[in-house]
Amino acid sequence: MTSTDNTKFEKVNVDRHIRVINLGSRMLGCRLLDANPVTVKKVDVLLRVFVMGGMSYVLIPGLMAMVEFINDLGYVAEIGSNVLGVVESVCFLGNSYYQESKCTNLVQKIHREFWASPLPPDLLKHVQWFERISIGIGLYVFTVSLLALTFYSSIPPIFHNFDLYEDIDAMRRTPLIGRYFYDQRVSPNYEITYACQMLGSFLTVTSYVILTSIYALICMHLCAKLRLLQVRLRNIDASISNEEFAEIVHEHQYLIRYADDLEDIYSPVILIHFILSTGLICLGVVKVTGLPVQAGMMELVLFIMYFAASFFQIFVFCWMANEVFVESDDLARATYDSRWYEGSRHVQRGILLILLRAQKPSVLTAGKFFPVTMSSFGLQYGYFLLHASNVNPVNC
Repeated sequence: MTSTDNTKFEKVNVDRHIRVINLGSRMLGCRLLDANPVTVKKVDVLLRVFVMGGMSYVLIPGLMAMVEFINDLGYVAEIGSNVLGVVESVCFLGNSYYQESKCTNLVQKIHREFWASPLPPDLLKHVQWFERISIGIGLYVFTVSLLALTFYSSIPPIFHNFDLYEDIDAMRRTPLIGRYFYDQRVSPNYEITYACQMLGSFLTVTSYVILTSIYALICMHLCAKLRLLQVRLRNIDASISNEEFAEIVHEHQYLIRYADDLEDIYSPVILIHFILSTGLICLGVVKVTGLPVQAGMMELVLFIMYFAASFFQIFVFCWMANEVFVESDDLARATYDSRWYEGSRHVQRGILLILLRAQKPSVLTAGKFFPVTMSSFGLQYGYFLLHASNVNPVNC
């Protein structure tokens, strides 16, 4: 009995790691993680109306307040920070509703095709590494978002003297500033508005956390599959048959198409994400630079929260897209490291085709305008932060 016969093969259990994400997506009216074909039911439609309505309760009054105080840069910066965060989640969620069938198709491939066959321990460890990254991203995004929501919702009842707006009583201030058709400072309007704003904020945070986790799930499983393909390419030698090599070529082409589908779904979202997150940072910088020294530390704390959240949001998207780019780019190096010259003439010709295609690695873009990598992340944010730091609020 050979050592291969004693190897314990194990199948990748995708469902074990996505139960919580699946539950959250169902709460949003999505069925993005179902292994079965998507069927939009009445309950999904009702949930979508409820989620969009809850976020609209925060978004529309915020936009009305921005229009009312359009000449006051301090008001616009404060209200605009909240509005852009909600707009970001609305766009993200709307794209998921629109692209639901395509996104579900990608998840179905992970369920049925990526890990249909069991893997030996030496290959399974690569998959588990990327799975841990995906889980860690989801947990981190959830923890940071929940803590930020809890902190921001506790400001009005705790910091009574924190009166940023002279026209609103600090003792009856809601967490988010908005212009309503009623007076929200009298009971029971105040309590109802407070609860509805918290509900809308919770739905906004939930949408971002769940949809970011789904994006991380798809990207990390694609990276794991690309890593295993690298292993197979490095193992090419004289013993490989034409049939085995044909499987490698087919898998390479399959993963390229999978990455292209991922690009088509998330390219518009990443562009919107880039623009809105940059706007959040610029508004925060404008607001802080226009504050008097005696304004207190609370404004600085809020700005740091906004800046850290916006910075981290776009960092997560860029880092995951960069991982896809790196693993795809390493396919060429893995091919060079193999002993392809020992294979048959058919294998040698096929290796040449793989090398030619690997010279153009799969890359996710922001609206087809520029590739999303860590290099582009540094260049874009370096430019925008430098520009925002030179803004003079007095002259705006």
